[in-house]
Amino acid sequence: MLSREAAGGVLAHHVLENRLLKKGALLAAHHIDLLRQPGCDAVYVAKLDSGDIDENEAARRVAAAVAGTGVFSPGAATGRANLKATADGLLRINIAALDHLNEIDDGITLATLPAHSFVREAQMVATVKIIPFAVPQTAVEAIEKLRHWKDWVPRFRNRILPNMKWPRWCKRFNAKSCPAAK
Repeated sequence: MLSREAAGGVLAHHVLENRLLKKGALLAAHHIDLLRQPGCDAVYVAKLDSGDIDENEAARRVAAAVAGTGVFSPGAATGRANLKATADGLLRINIAALDHLNEIDDGITLATLPAHSFVREAQMVATVKIIPFAVPQTAVEAIEKLRHWKDWVPRFRNRILPNMKWPRWCKRFNAKSCPAAK
């Protein structure tokens, strides 16, 4: 029998009957009533500690902390928040700062396109992924307190003109995002 103790937990798997709930859903008391049906005897949940932040909130906050000029995040879902370019330009990344963020907590990762990539408006340039269902609030706060992020954050030279001469290697090595290859 399903217990009310599952309320407040994060669902660790999909419940396929009637596609009621997806993995990662935060269960409320009314969900337990919905789940009490033939064929659904138990669910597995992860209980968050008092100092934990769920994966979507953590991804949203980390993305907001690292997004600077030329970058925005449309939101977070399934523990992931993508960062996208606001204009065409040249992506600049401070690799040392990126490495530092990825060392703060094993459950928080930030991946980017290579530094100096040519990007188009609305192209994804980075993604934040929260690996477990939750991470410690202290880890997210540590990332939010880093003042030097605004120095690394994907920034752009967004004065790309149609007749601008791009380096020859642009077409050869970065054809997908090189304006000269379009």
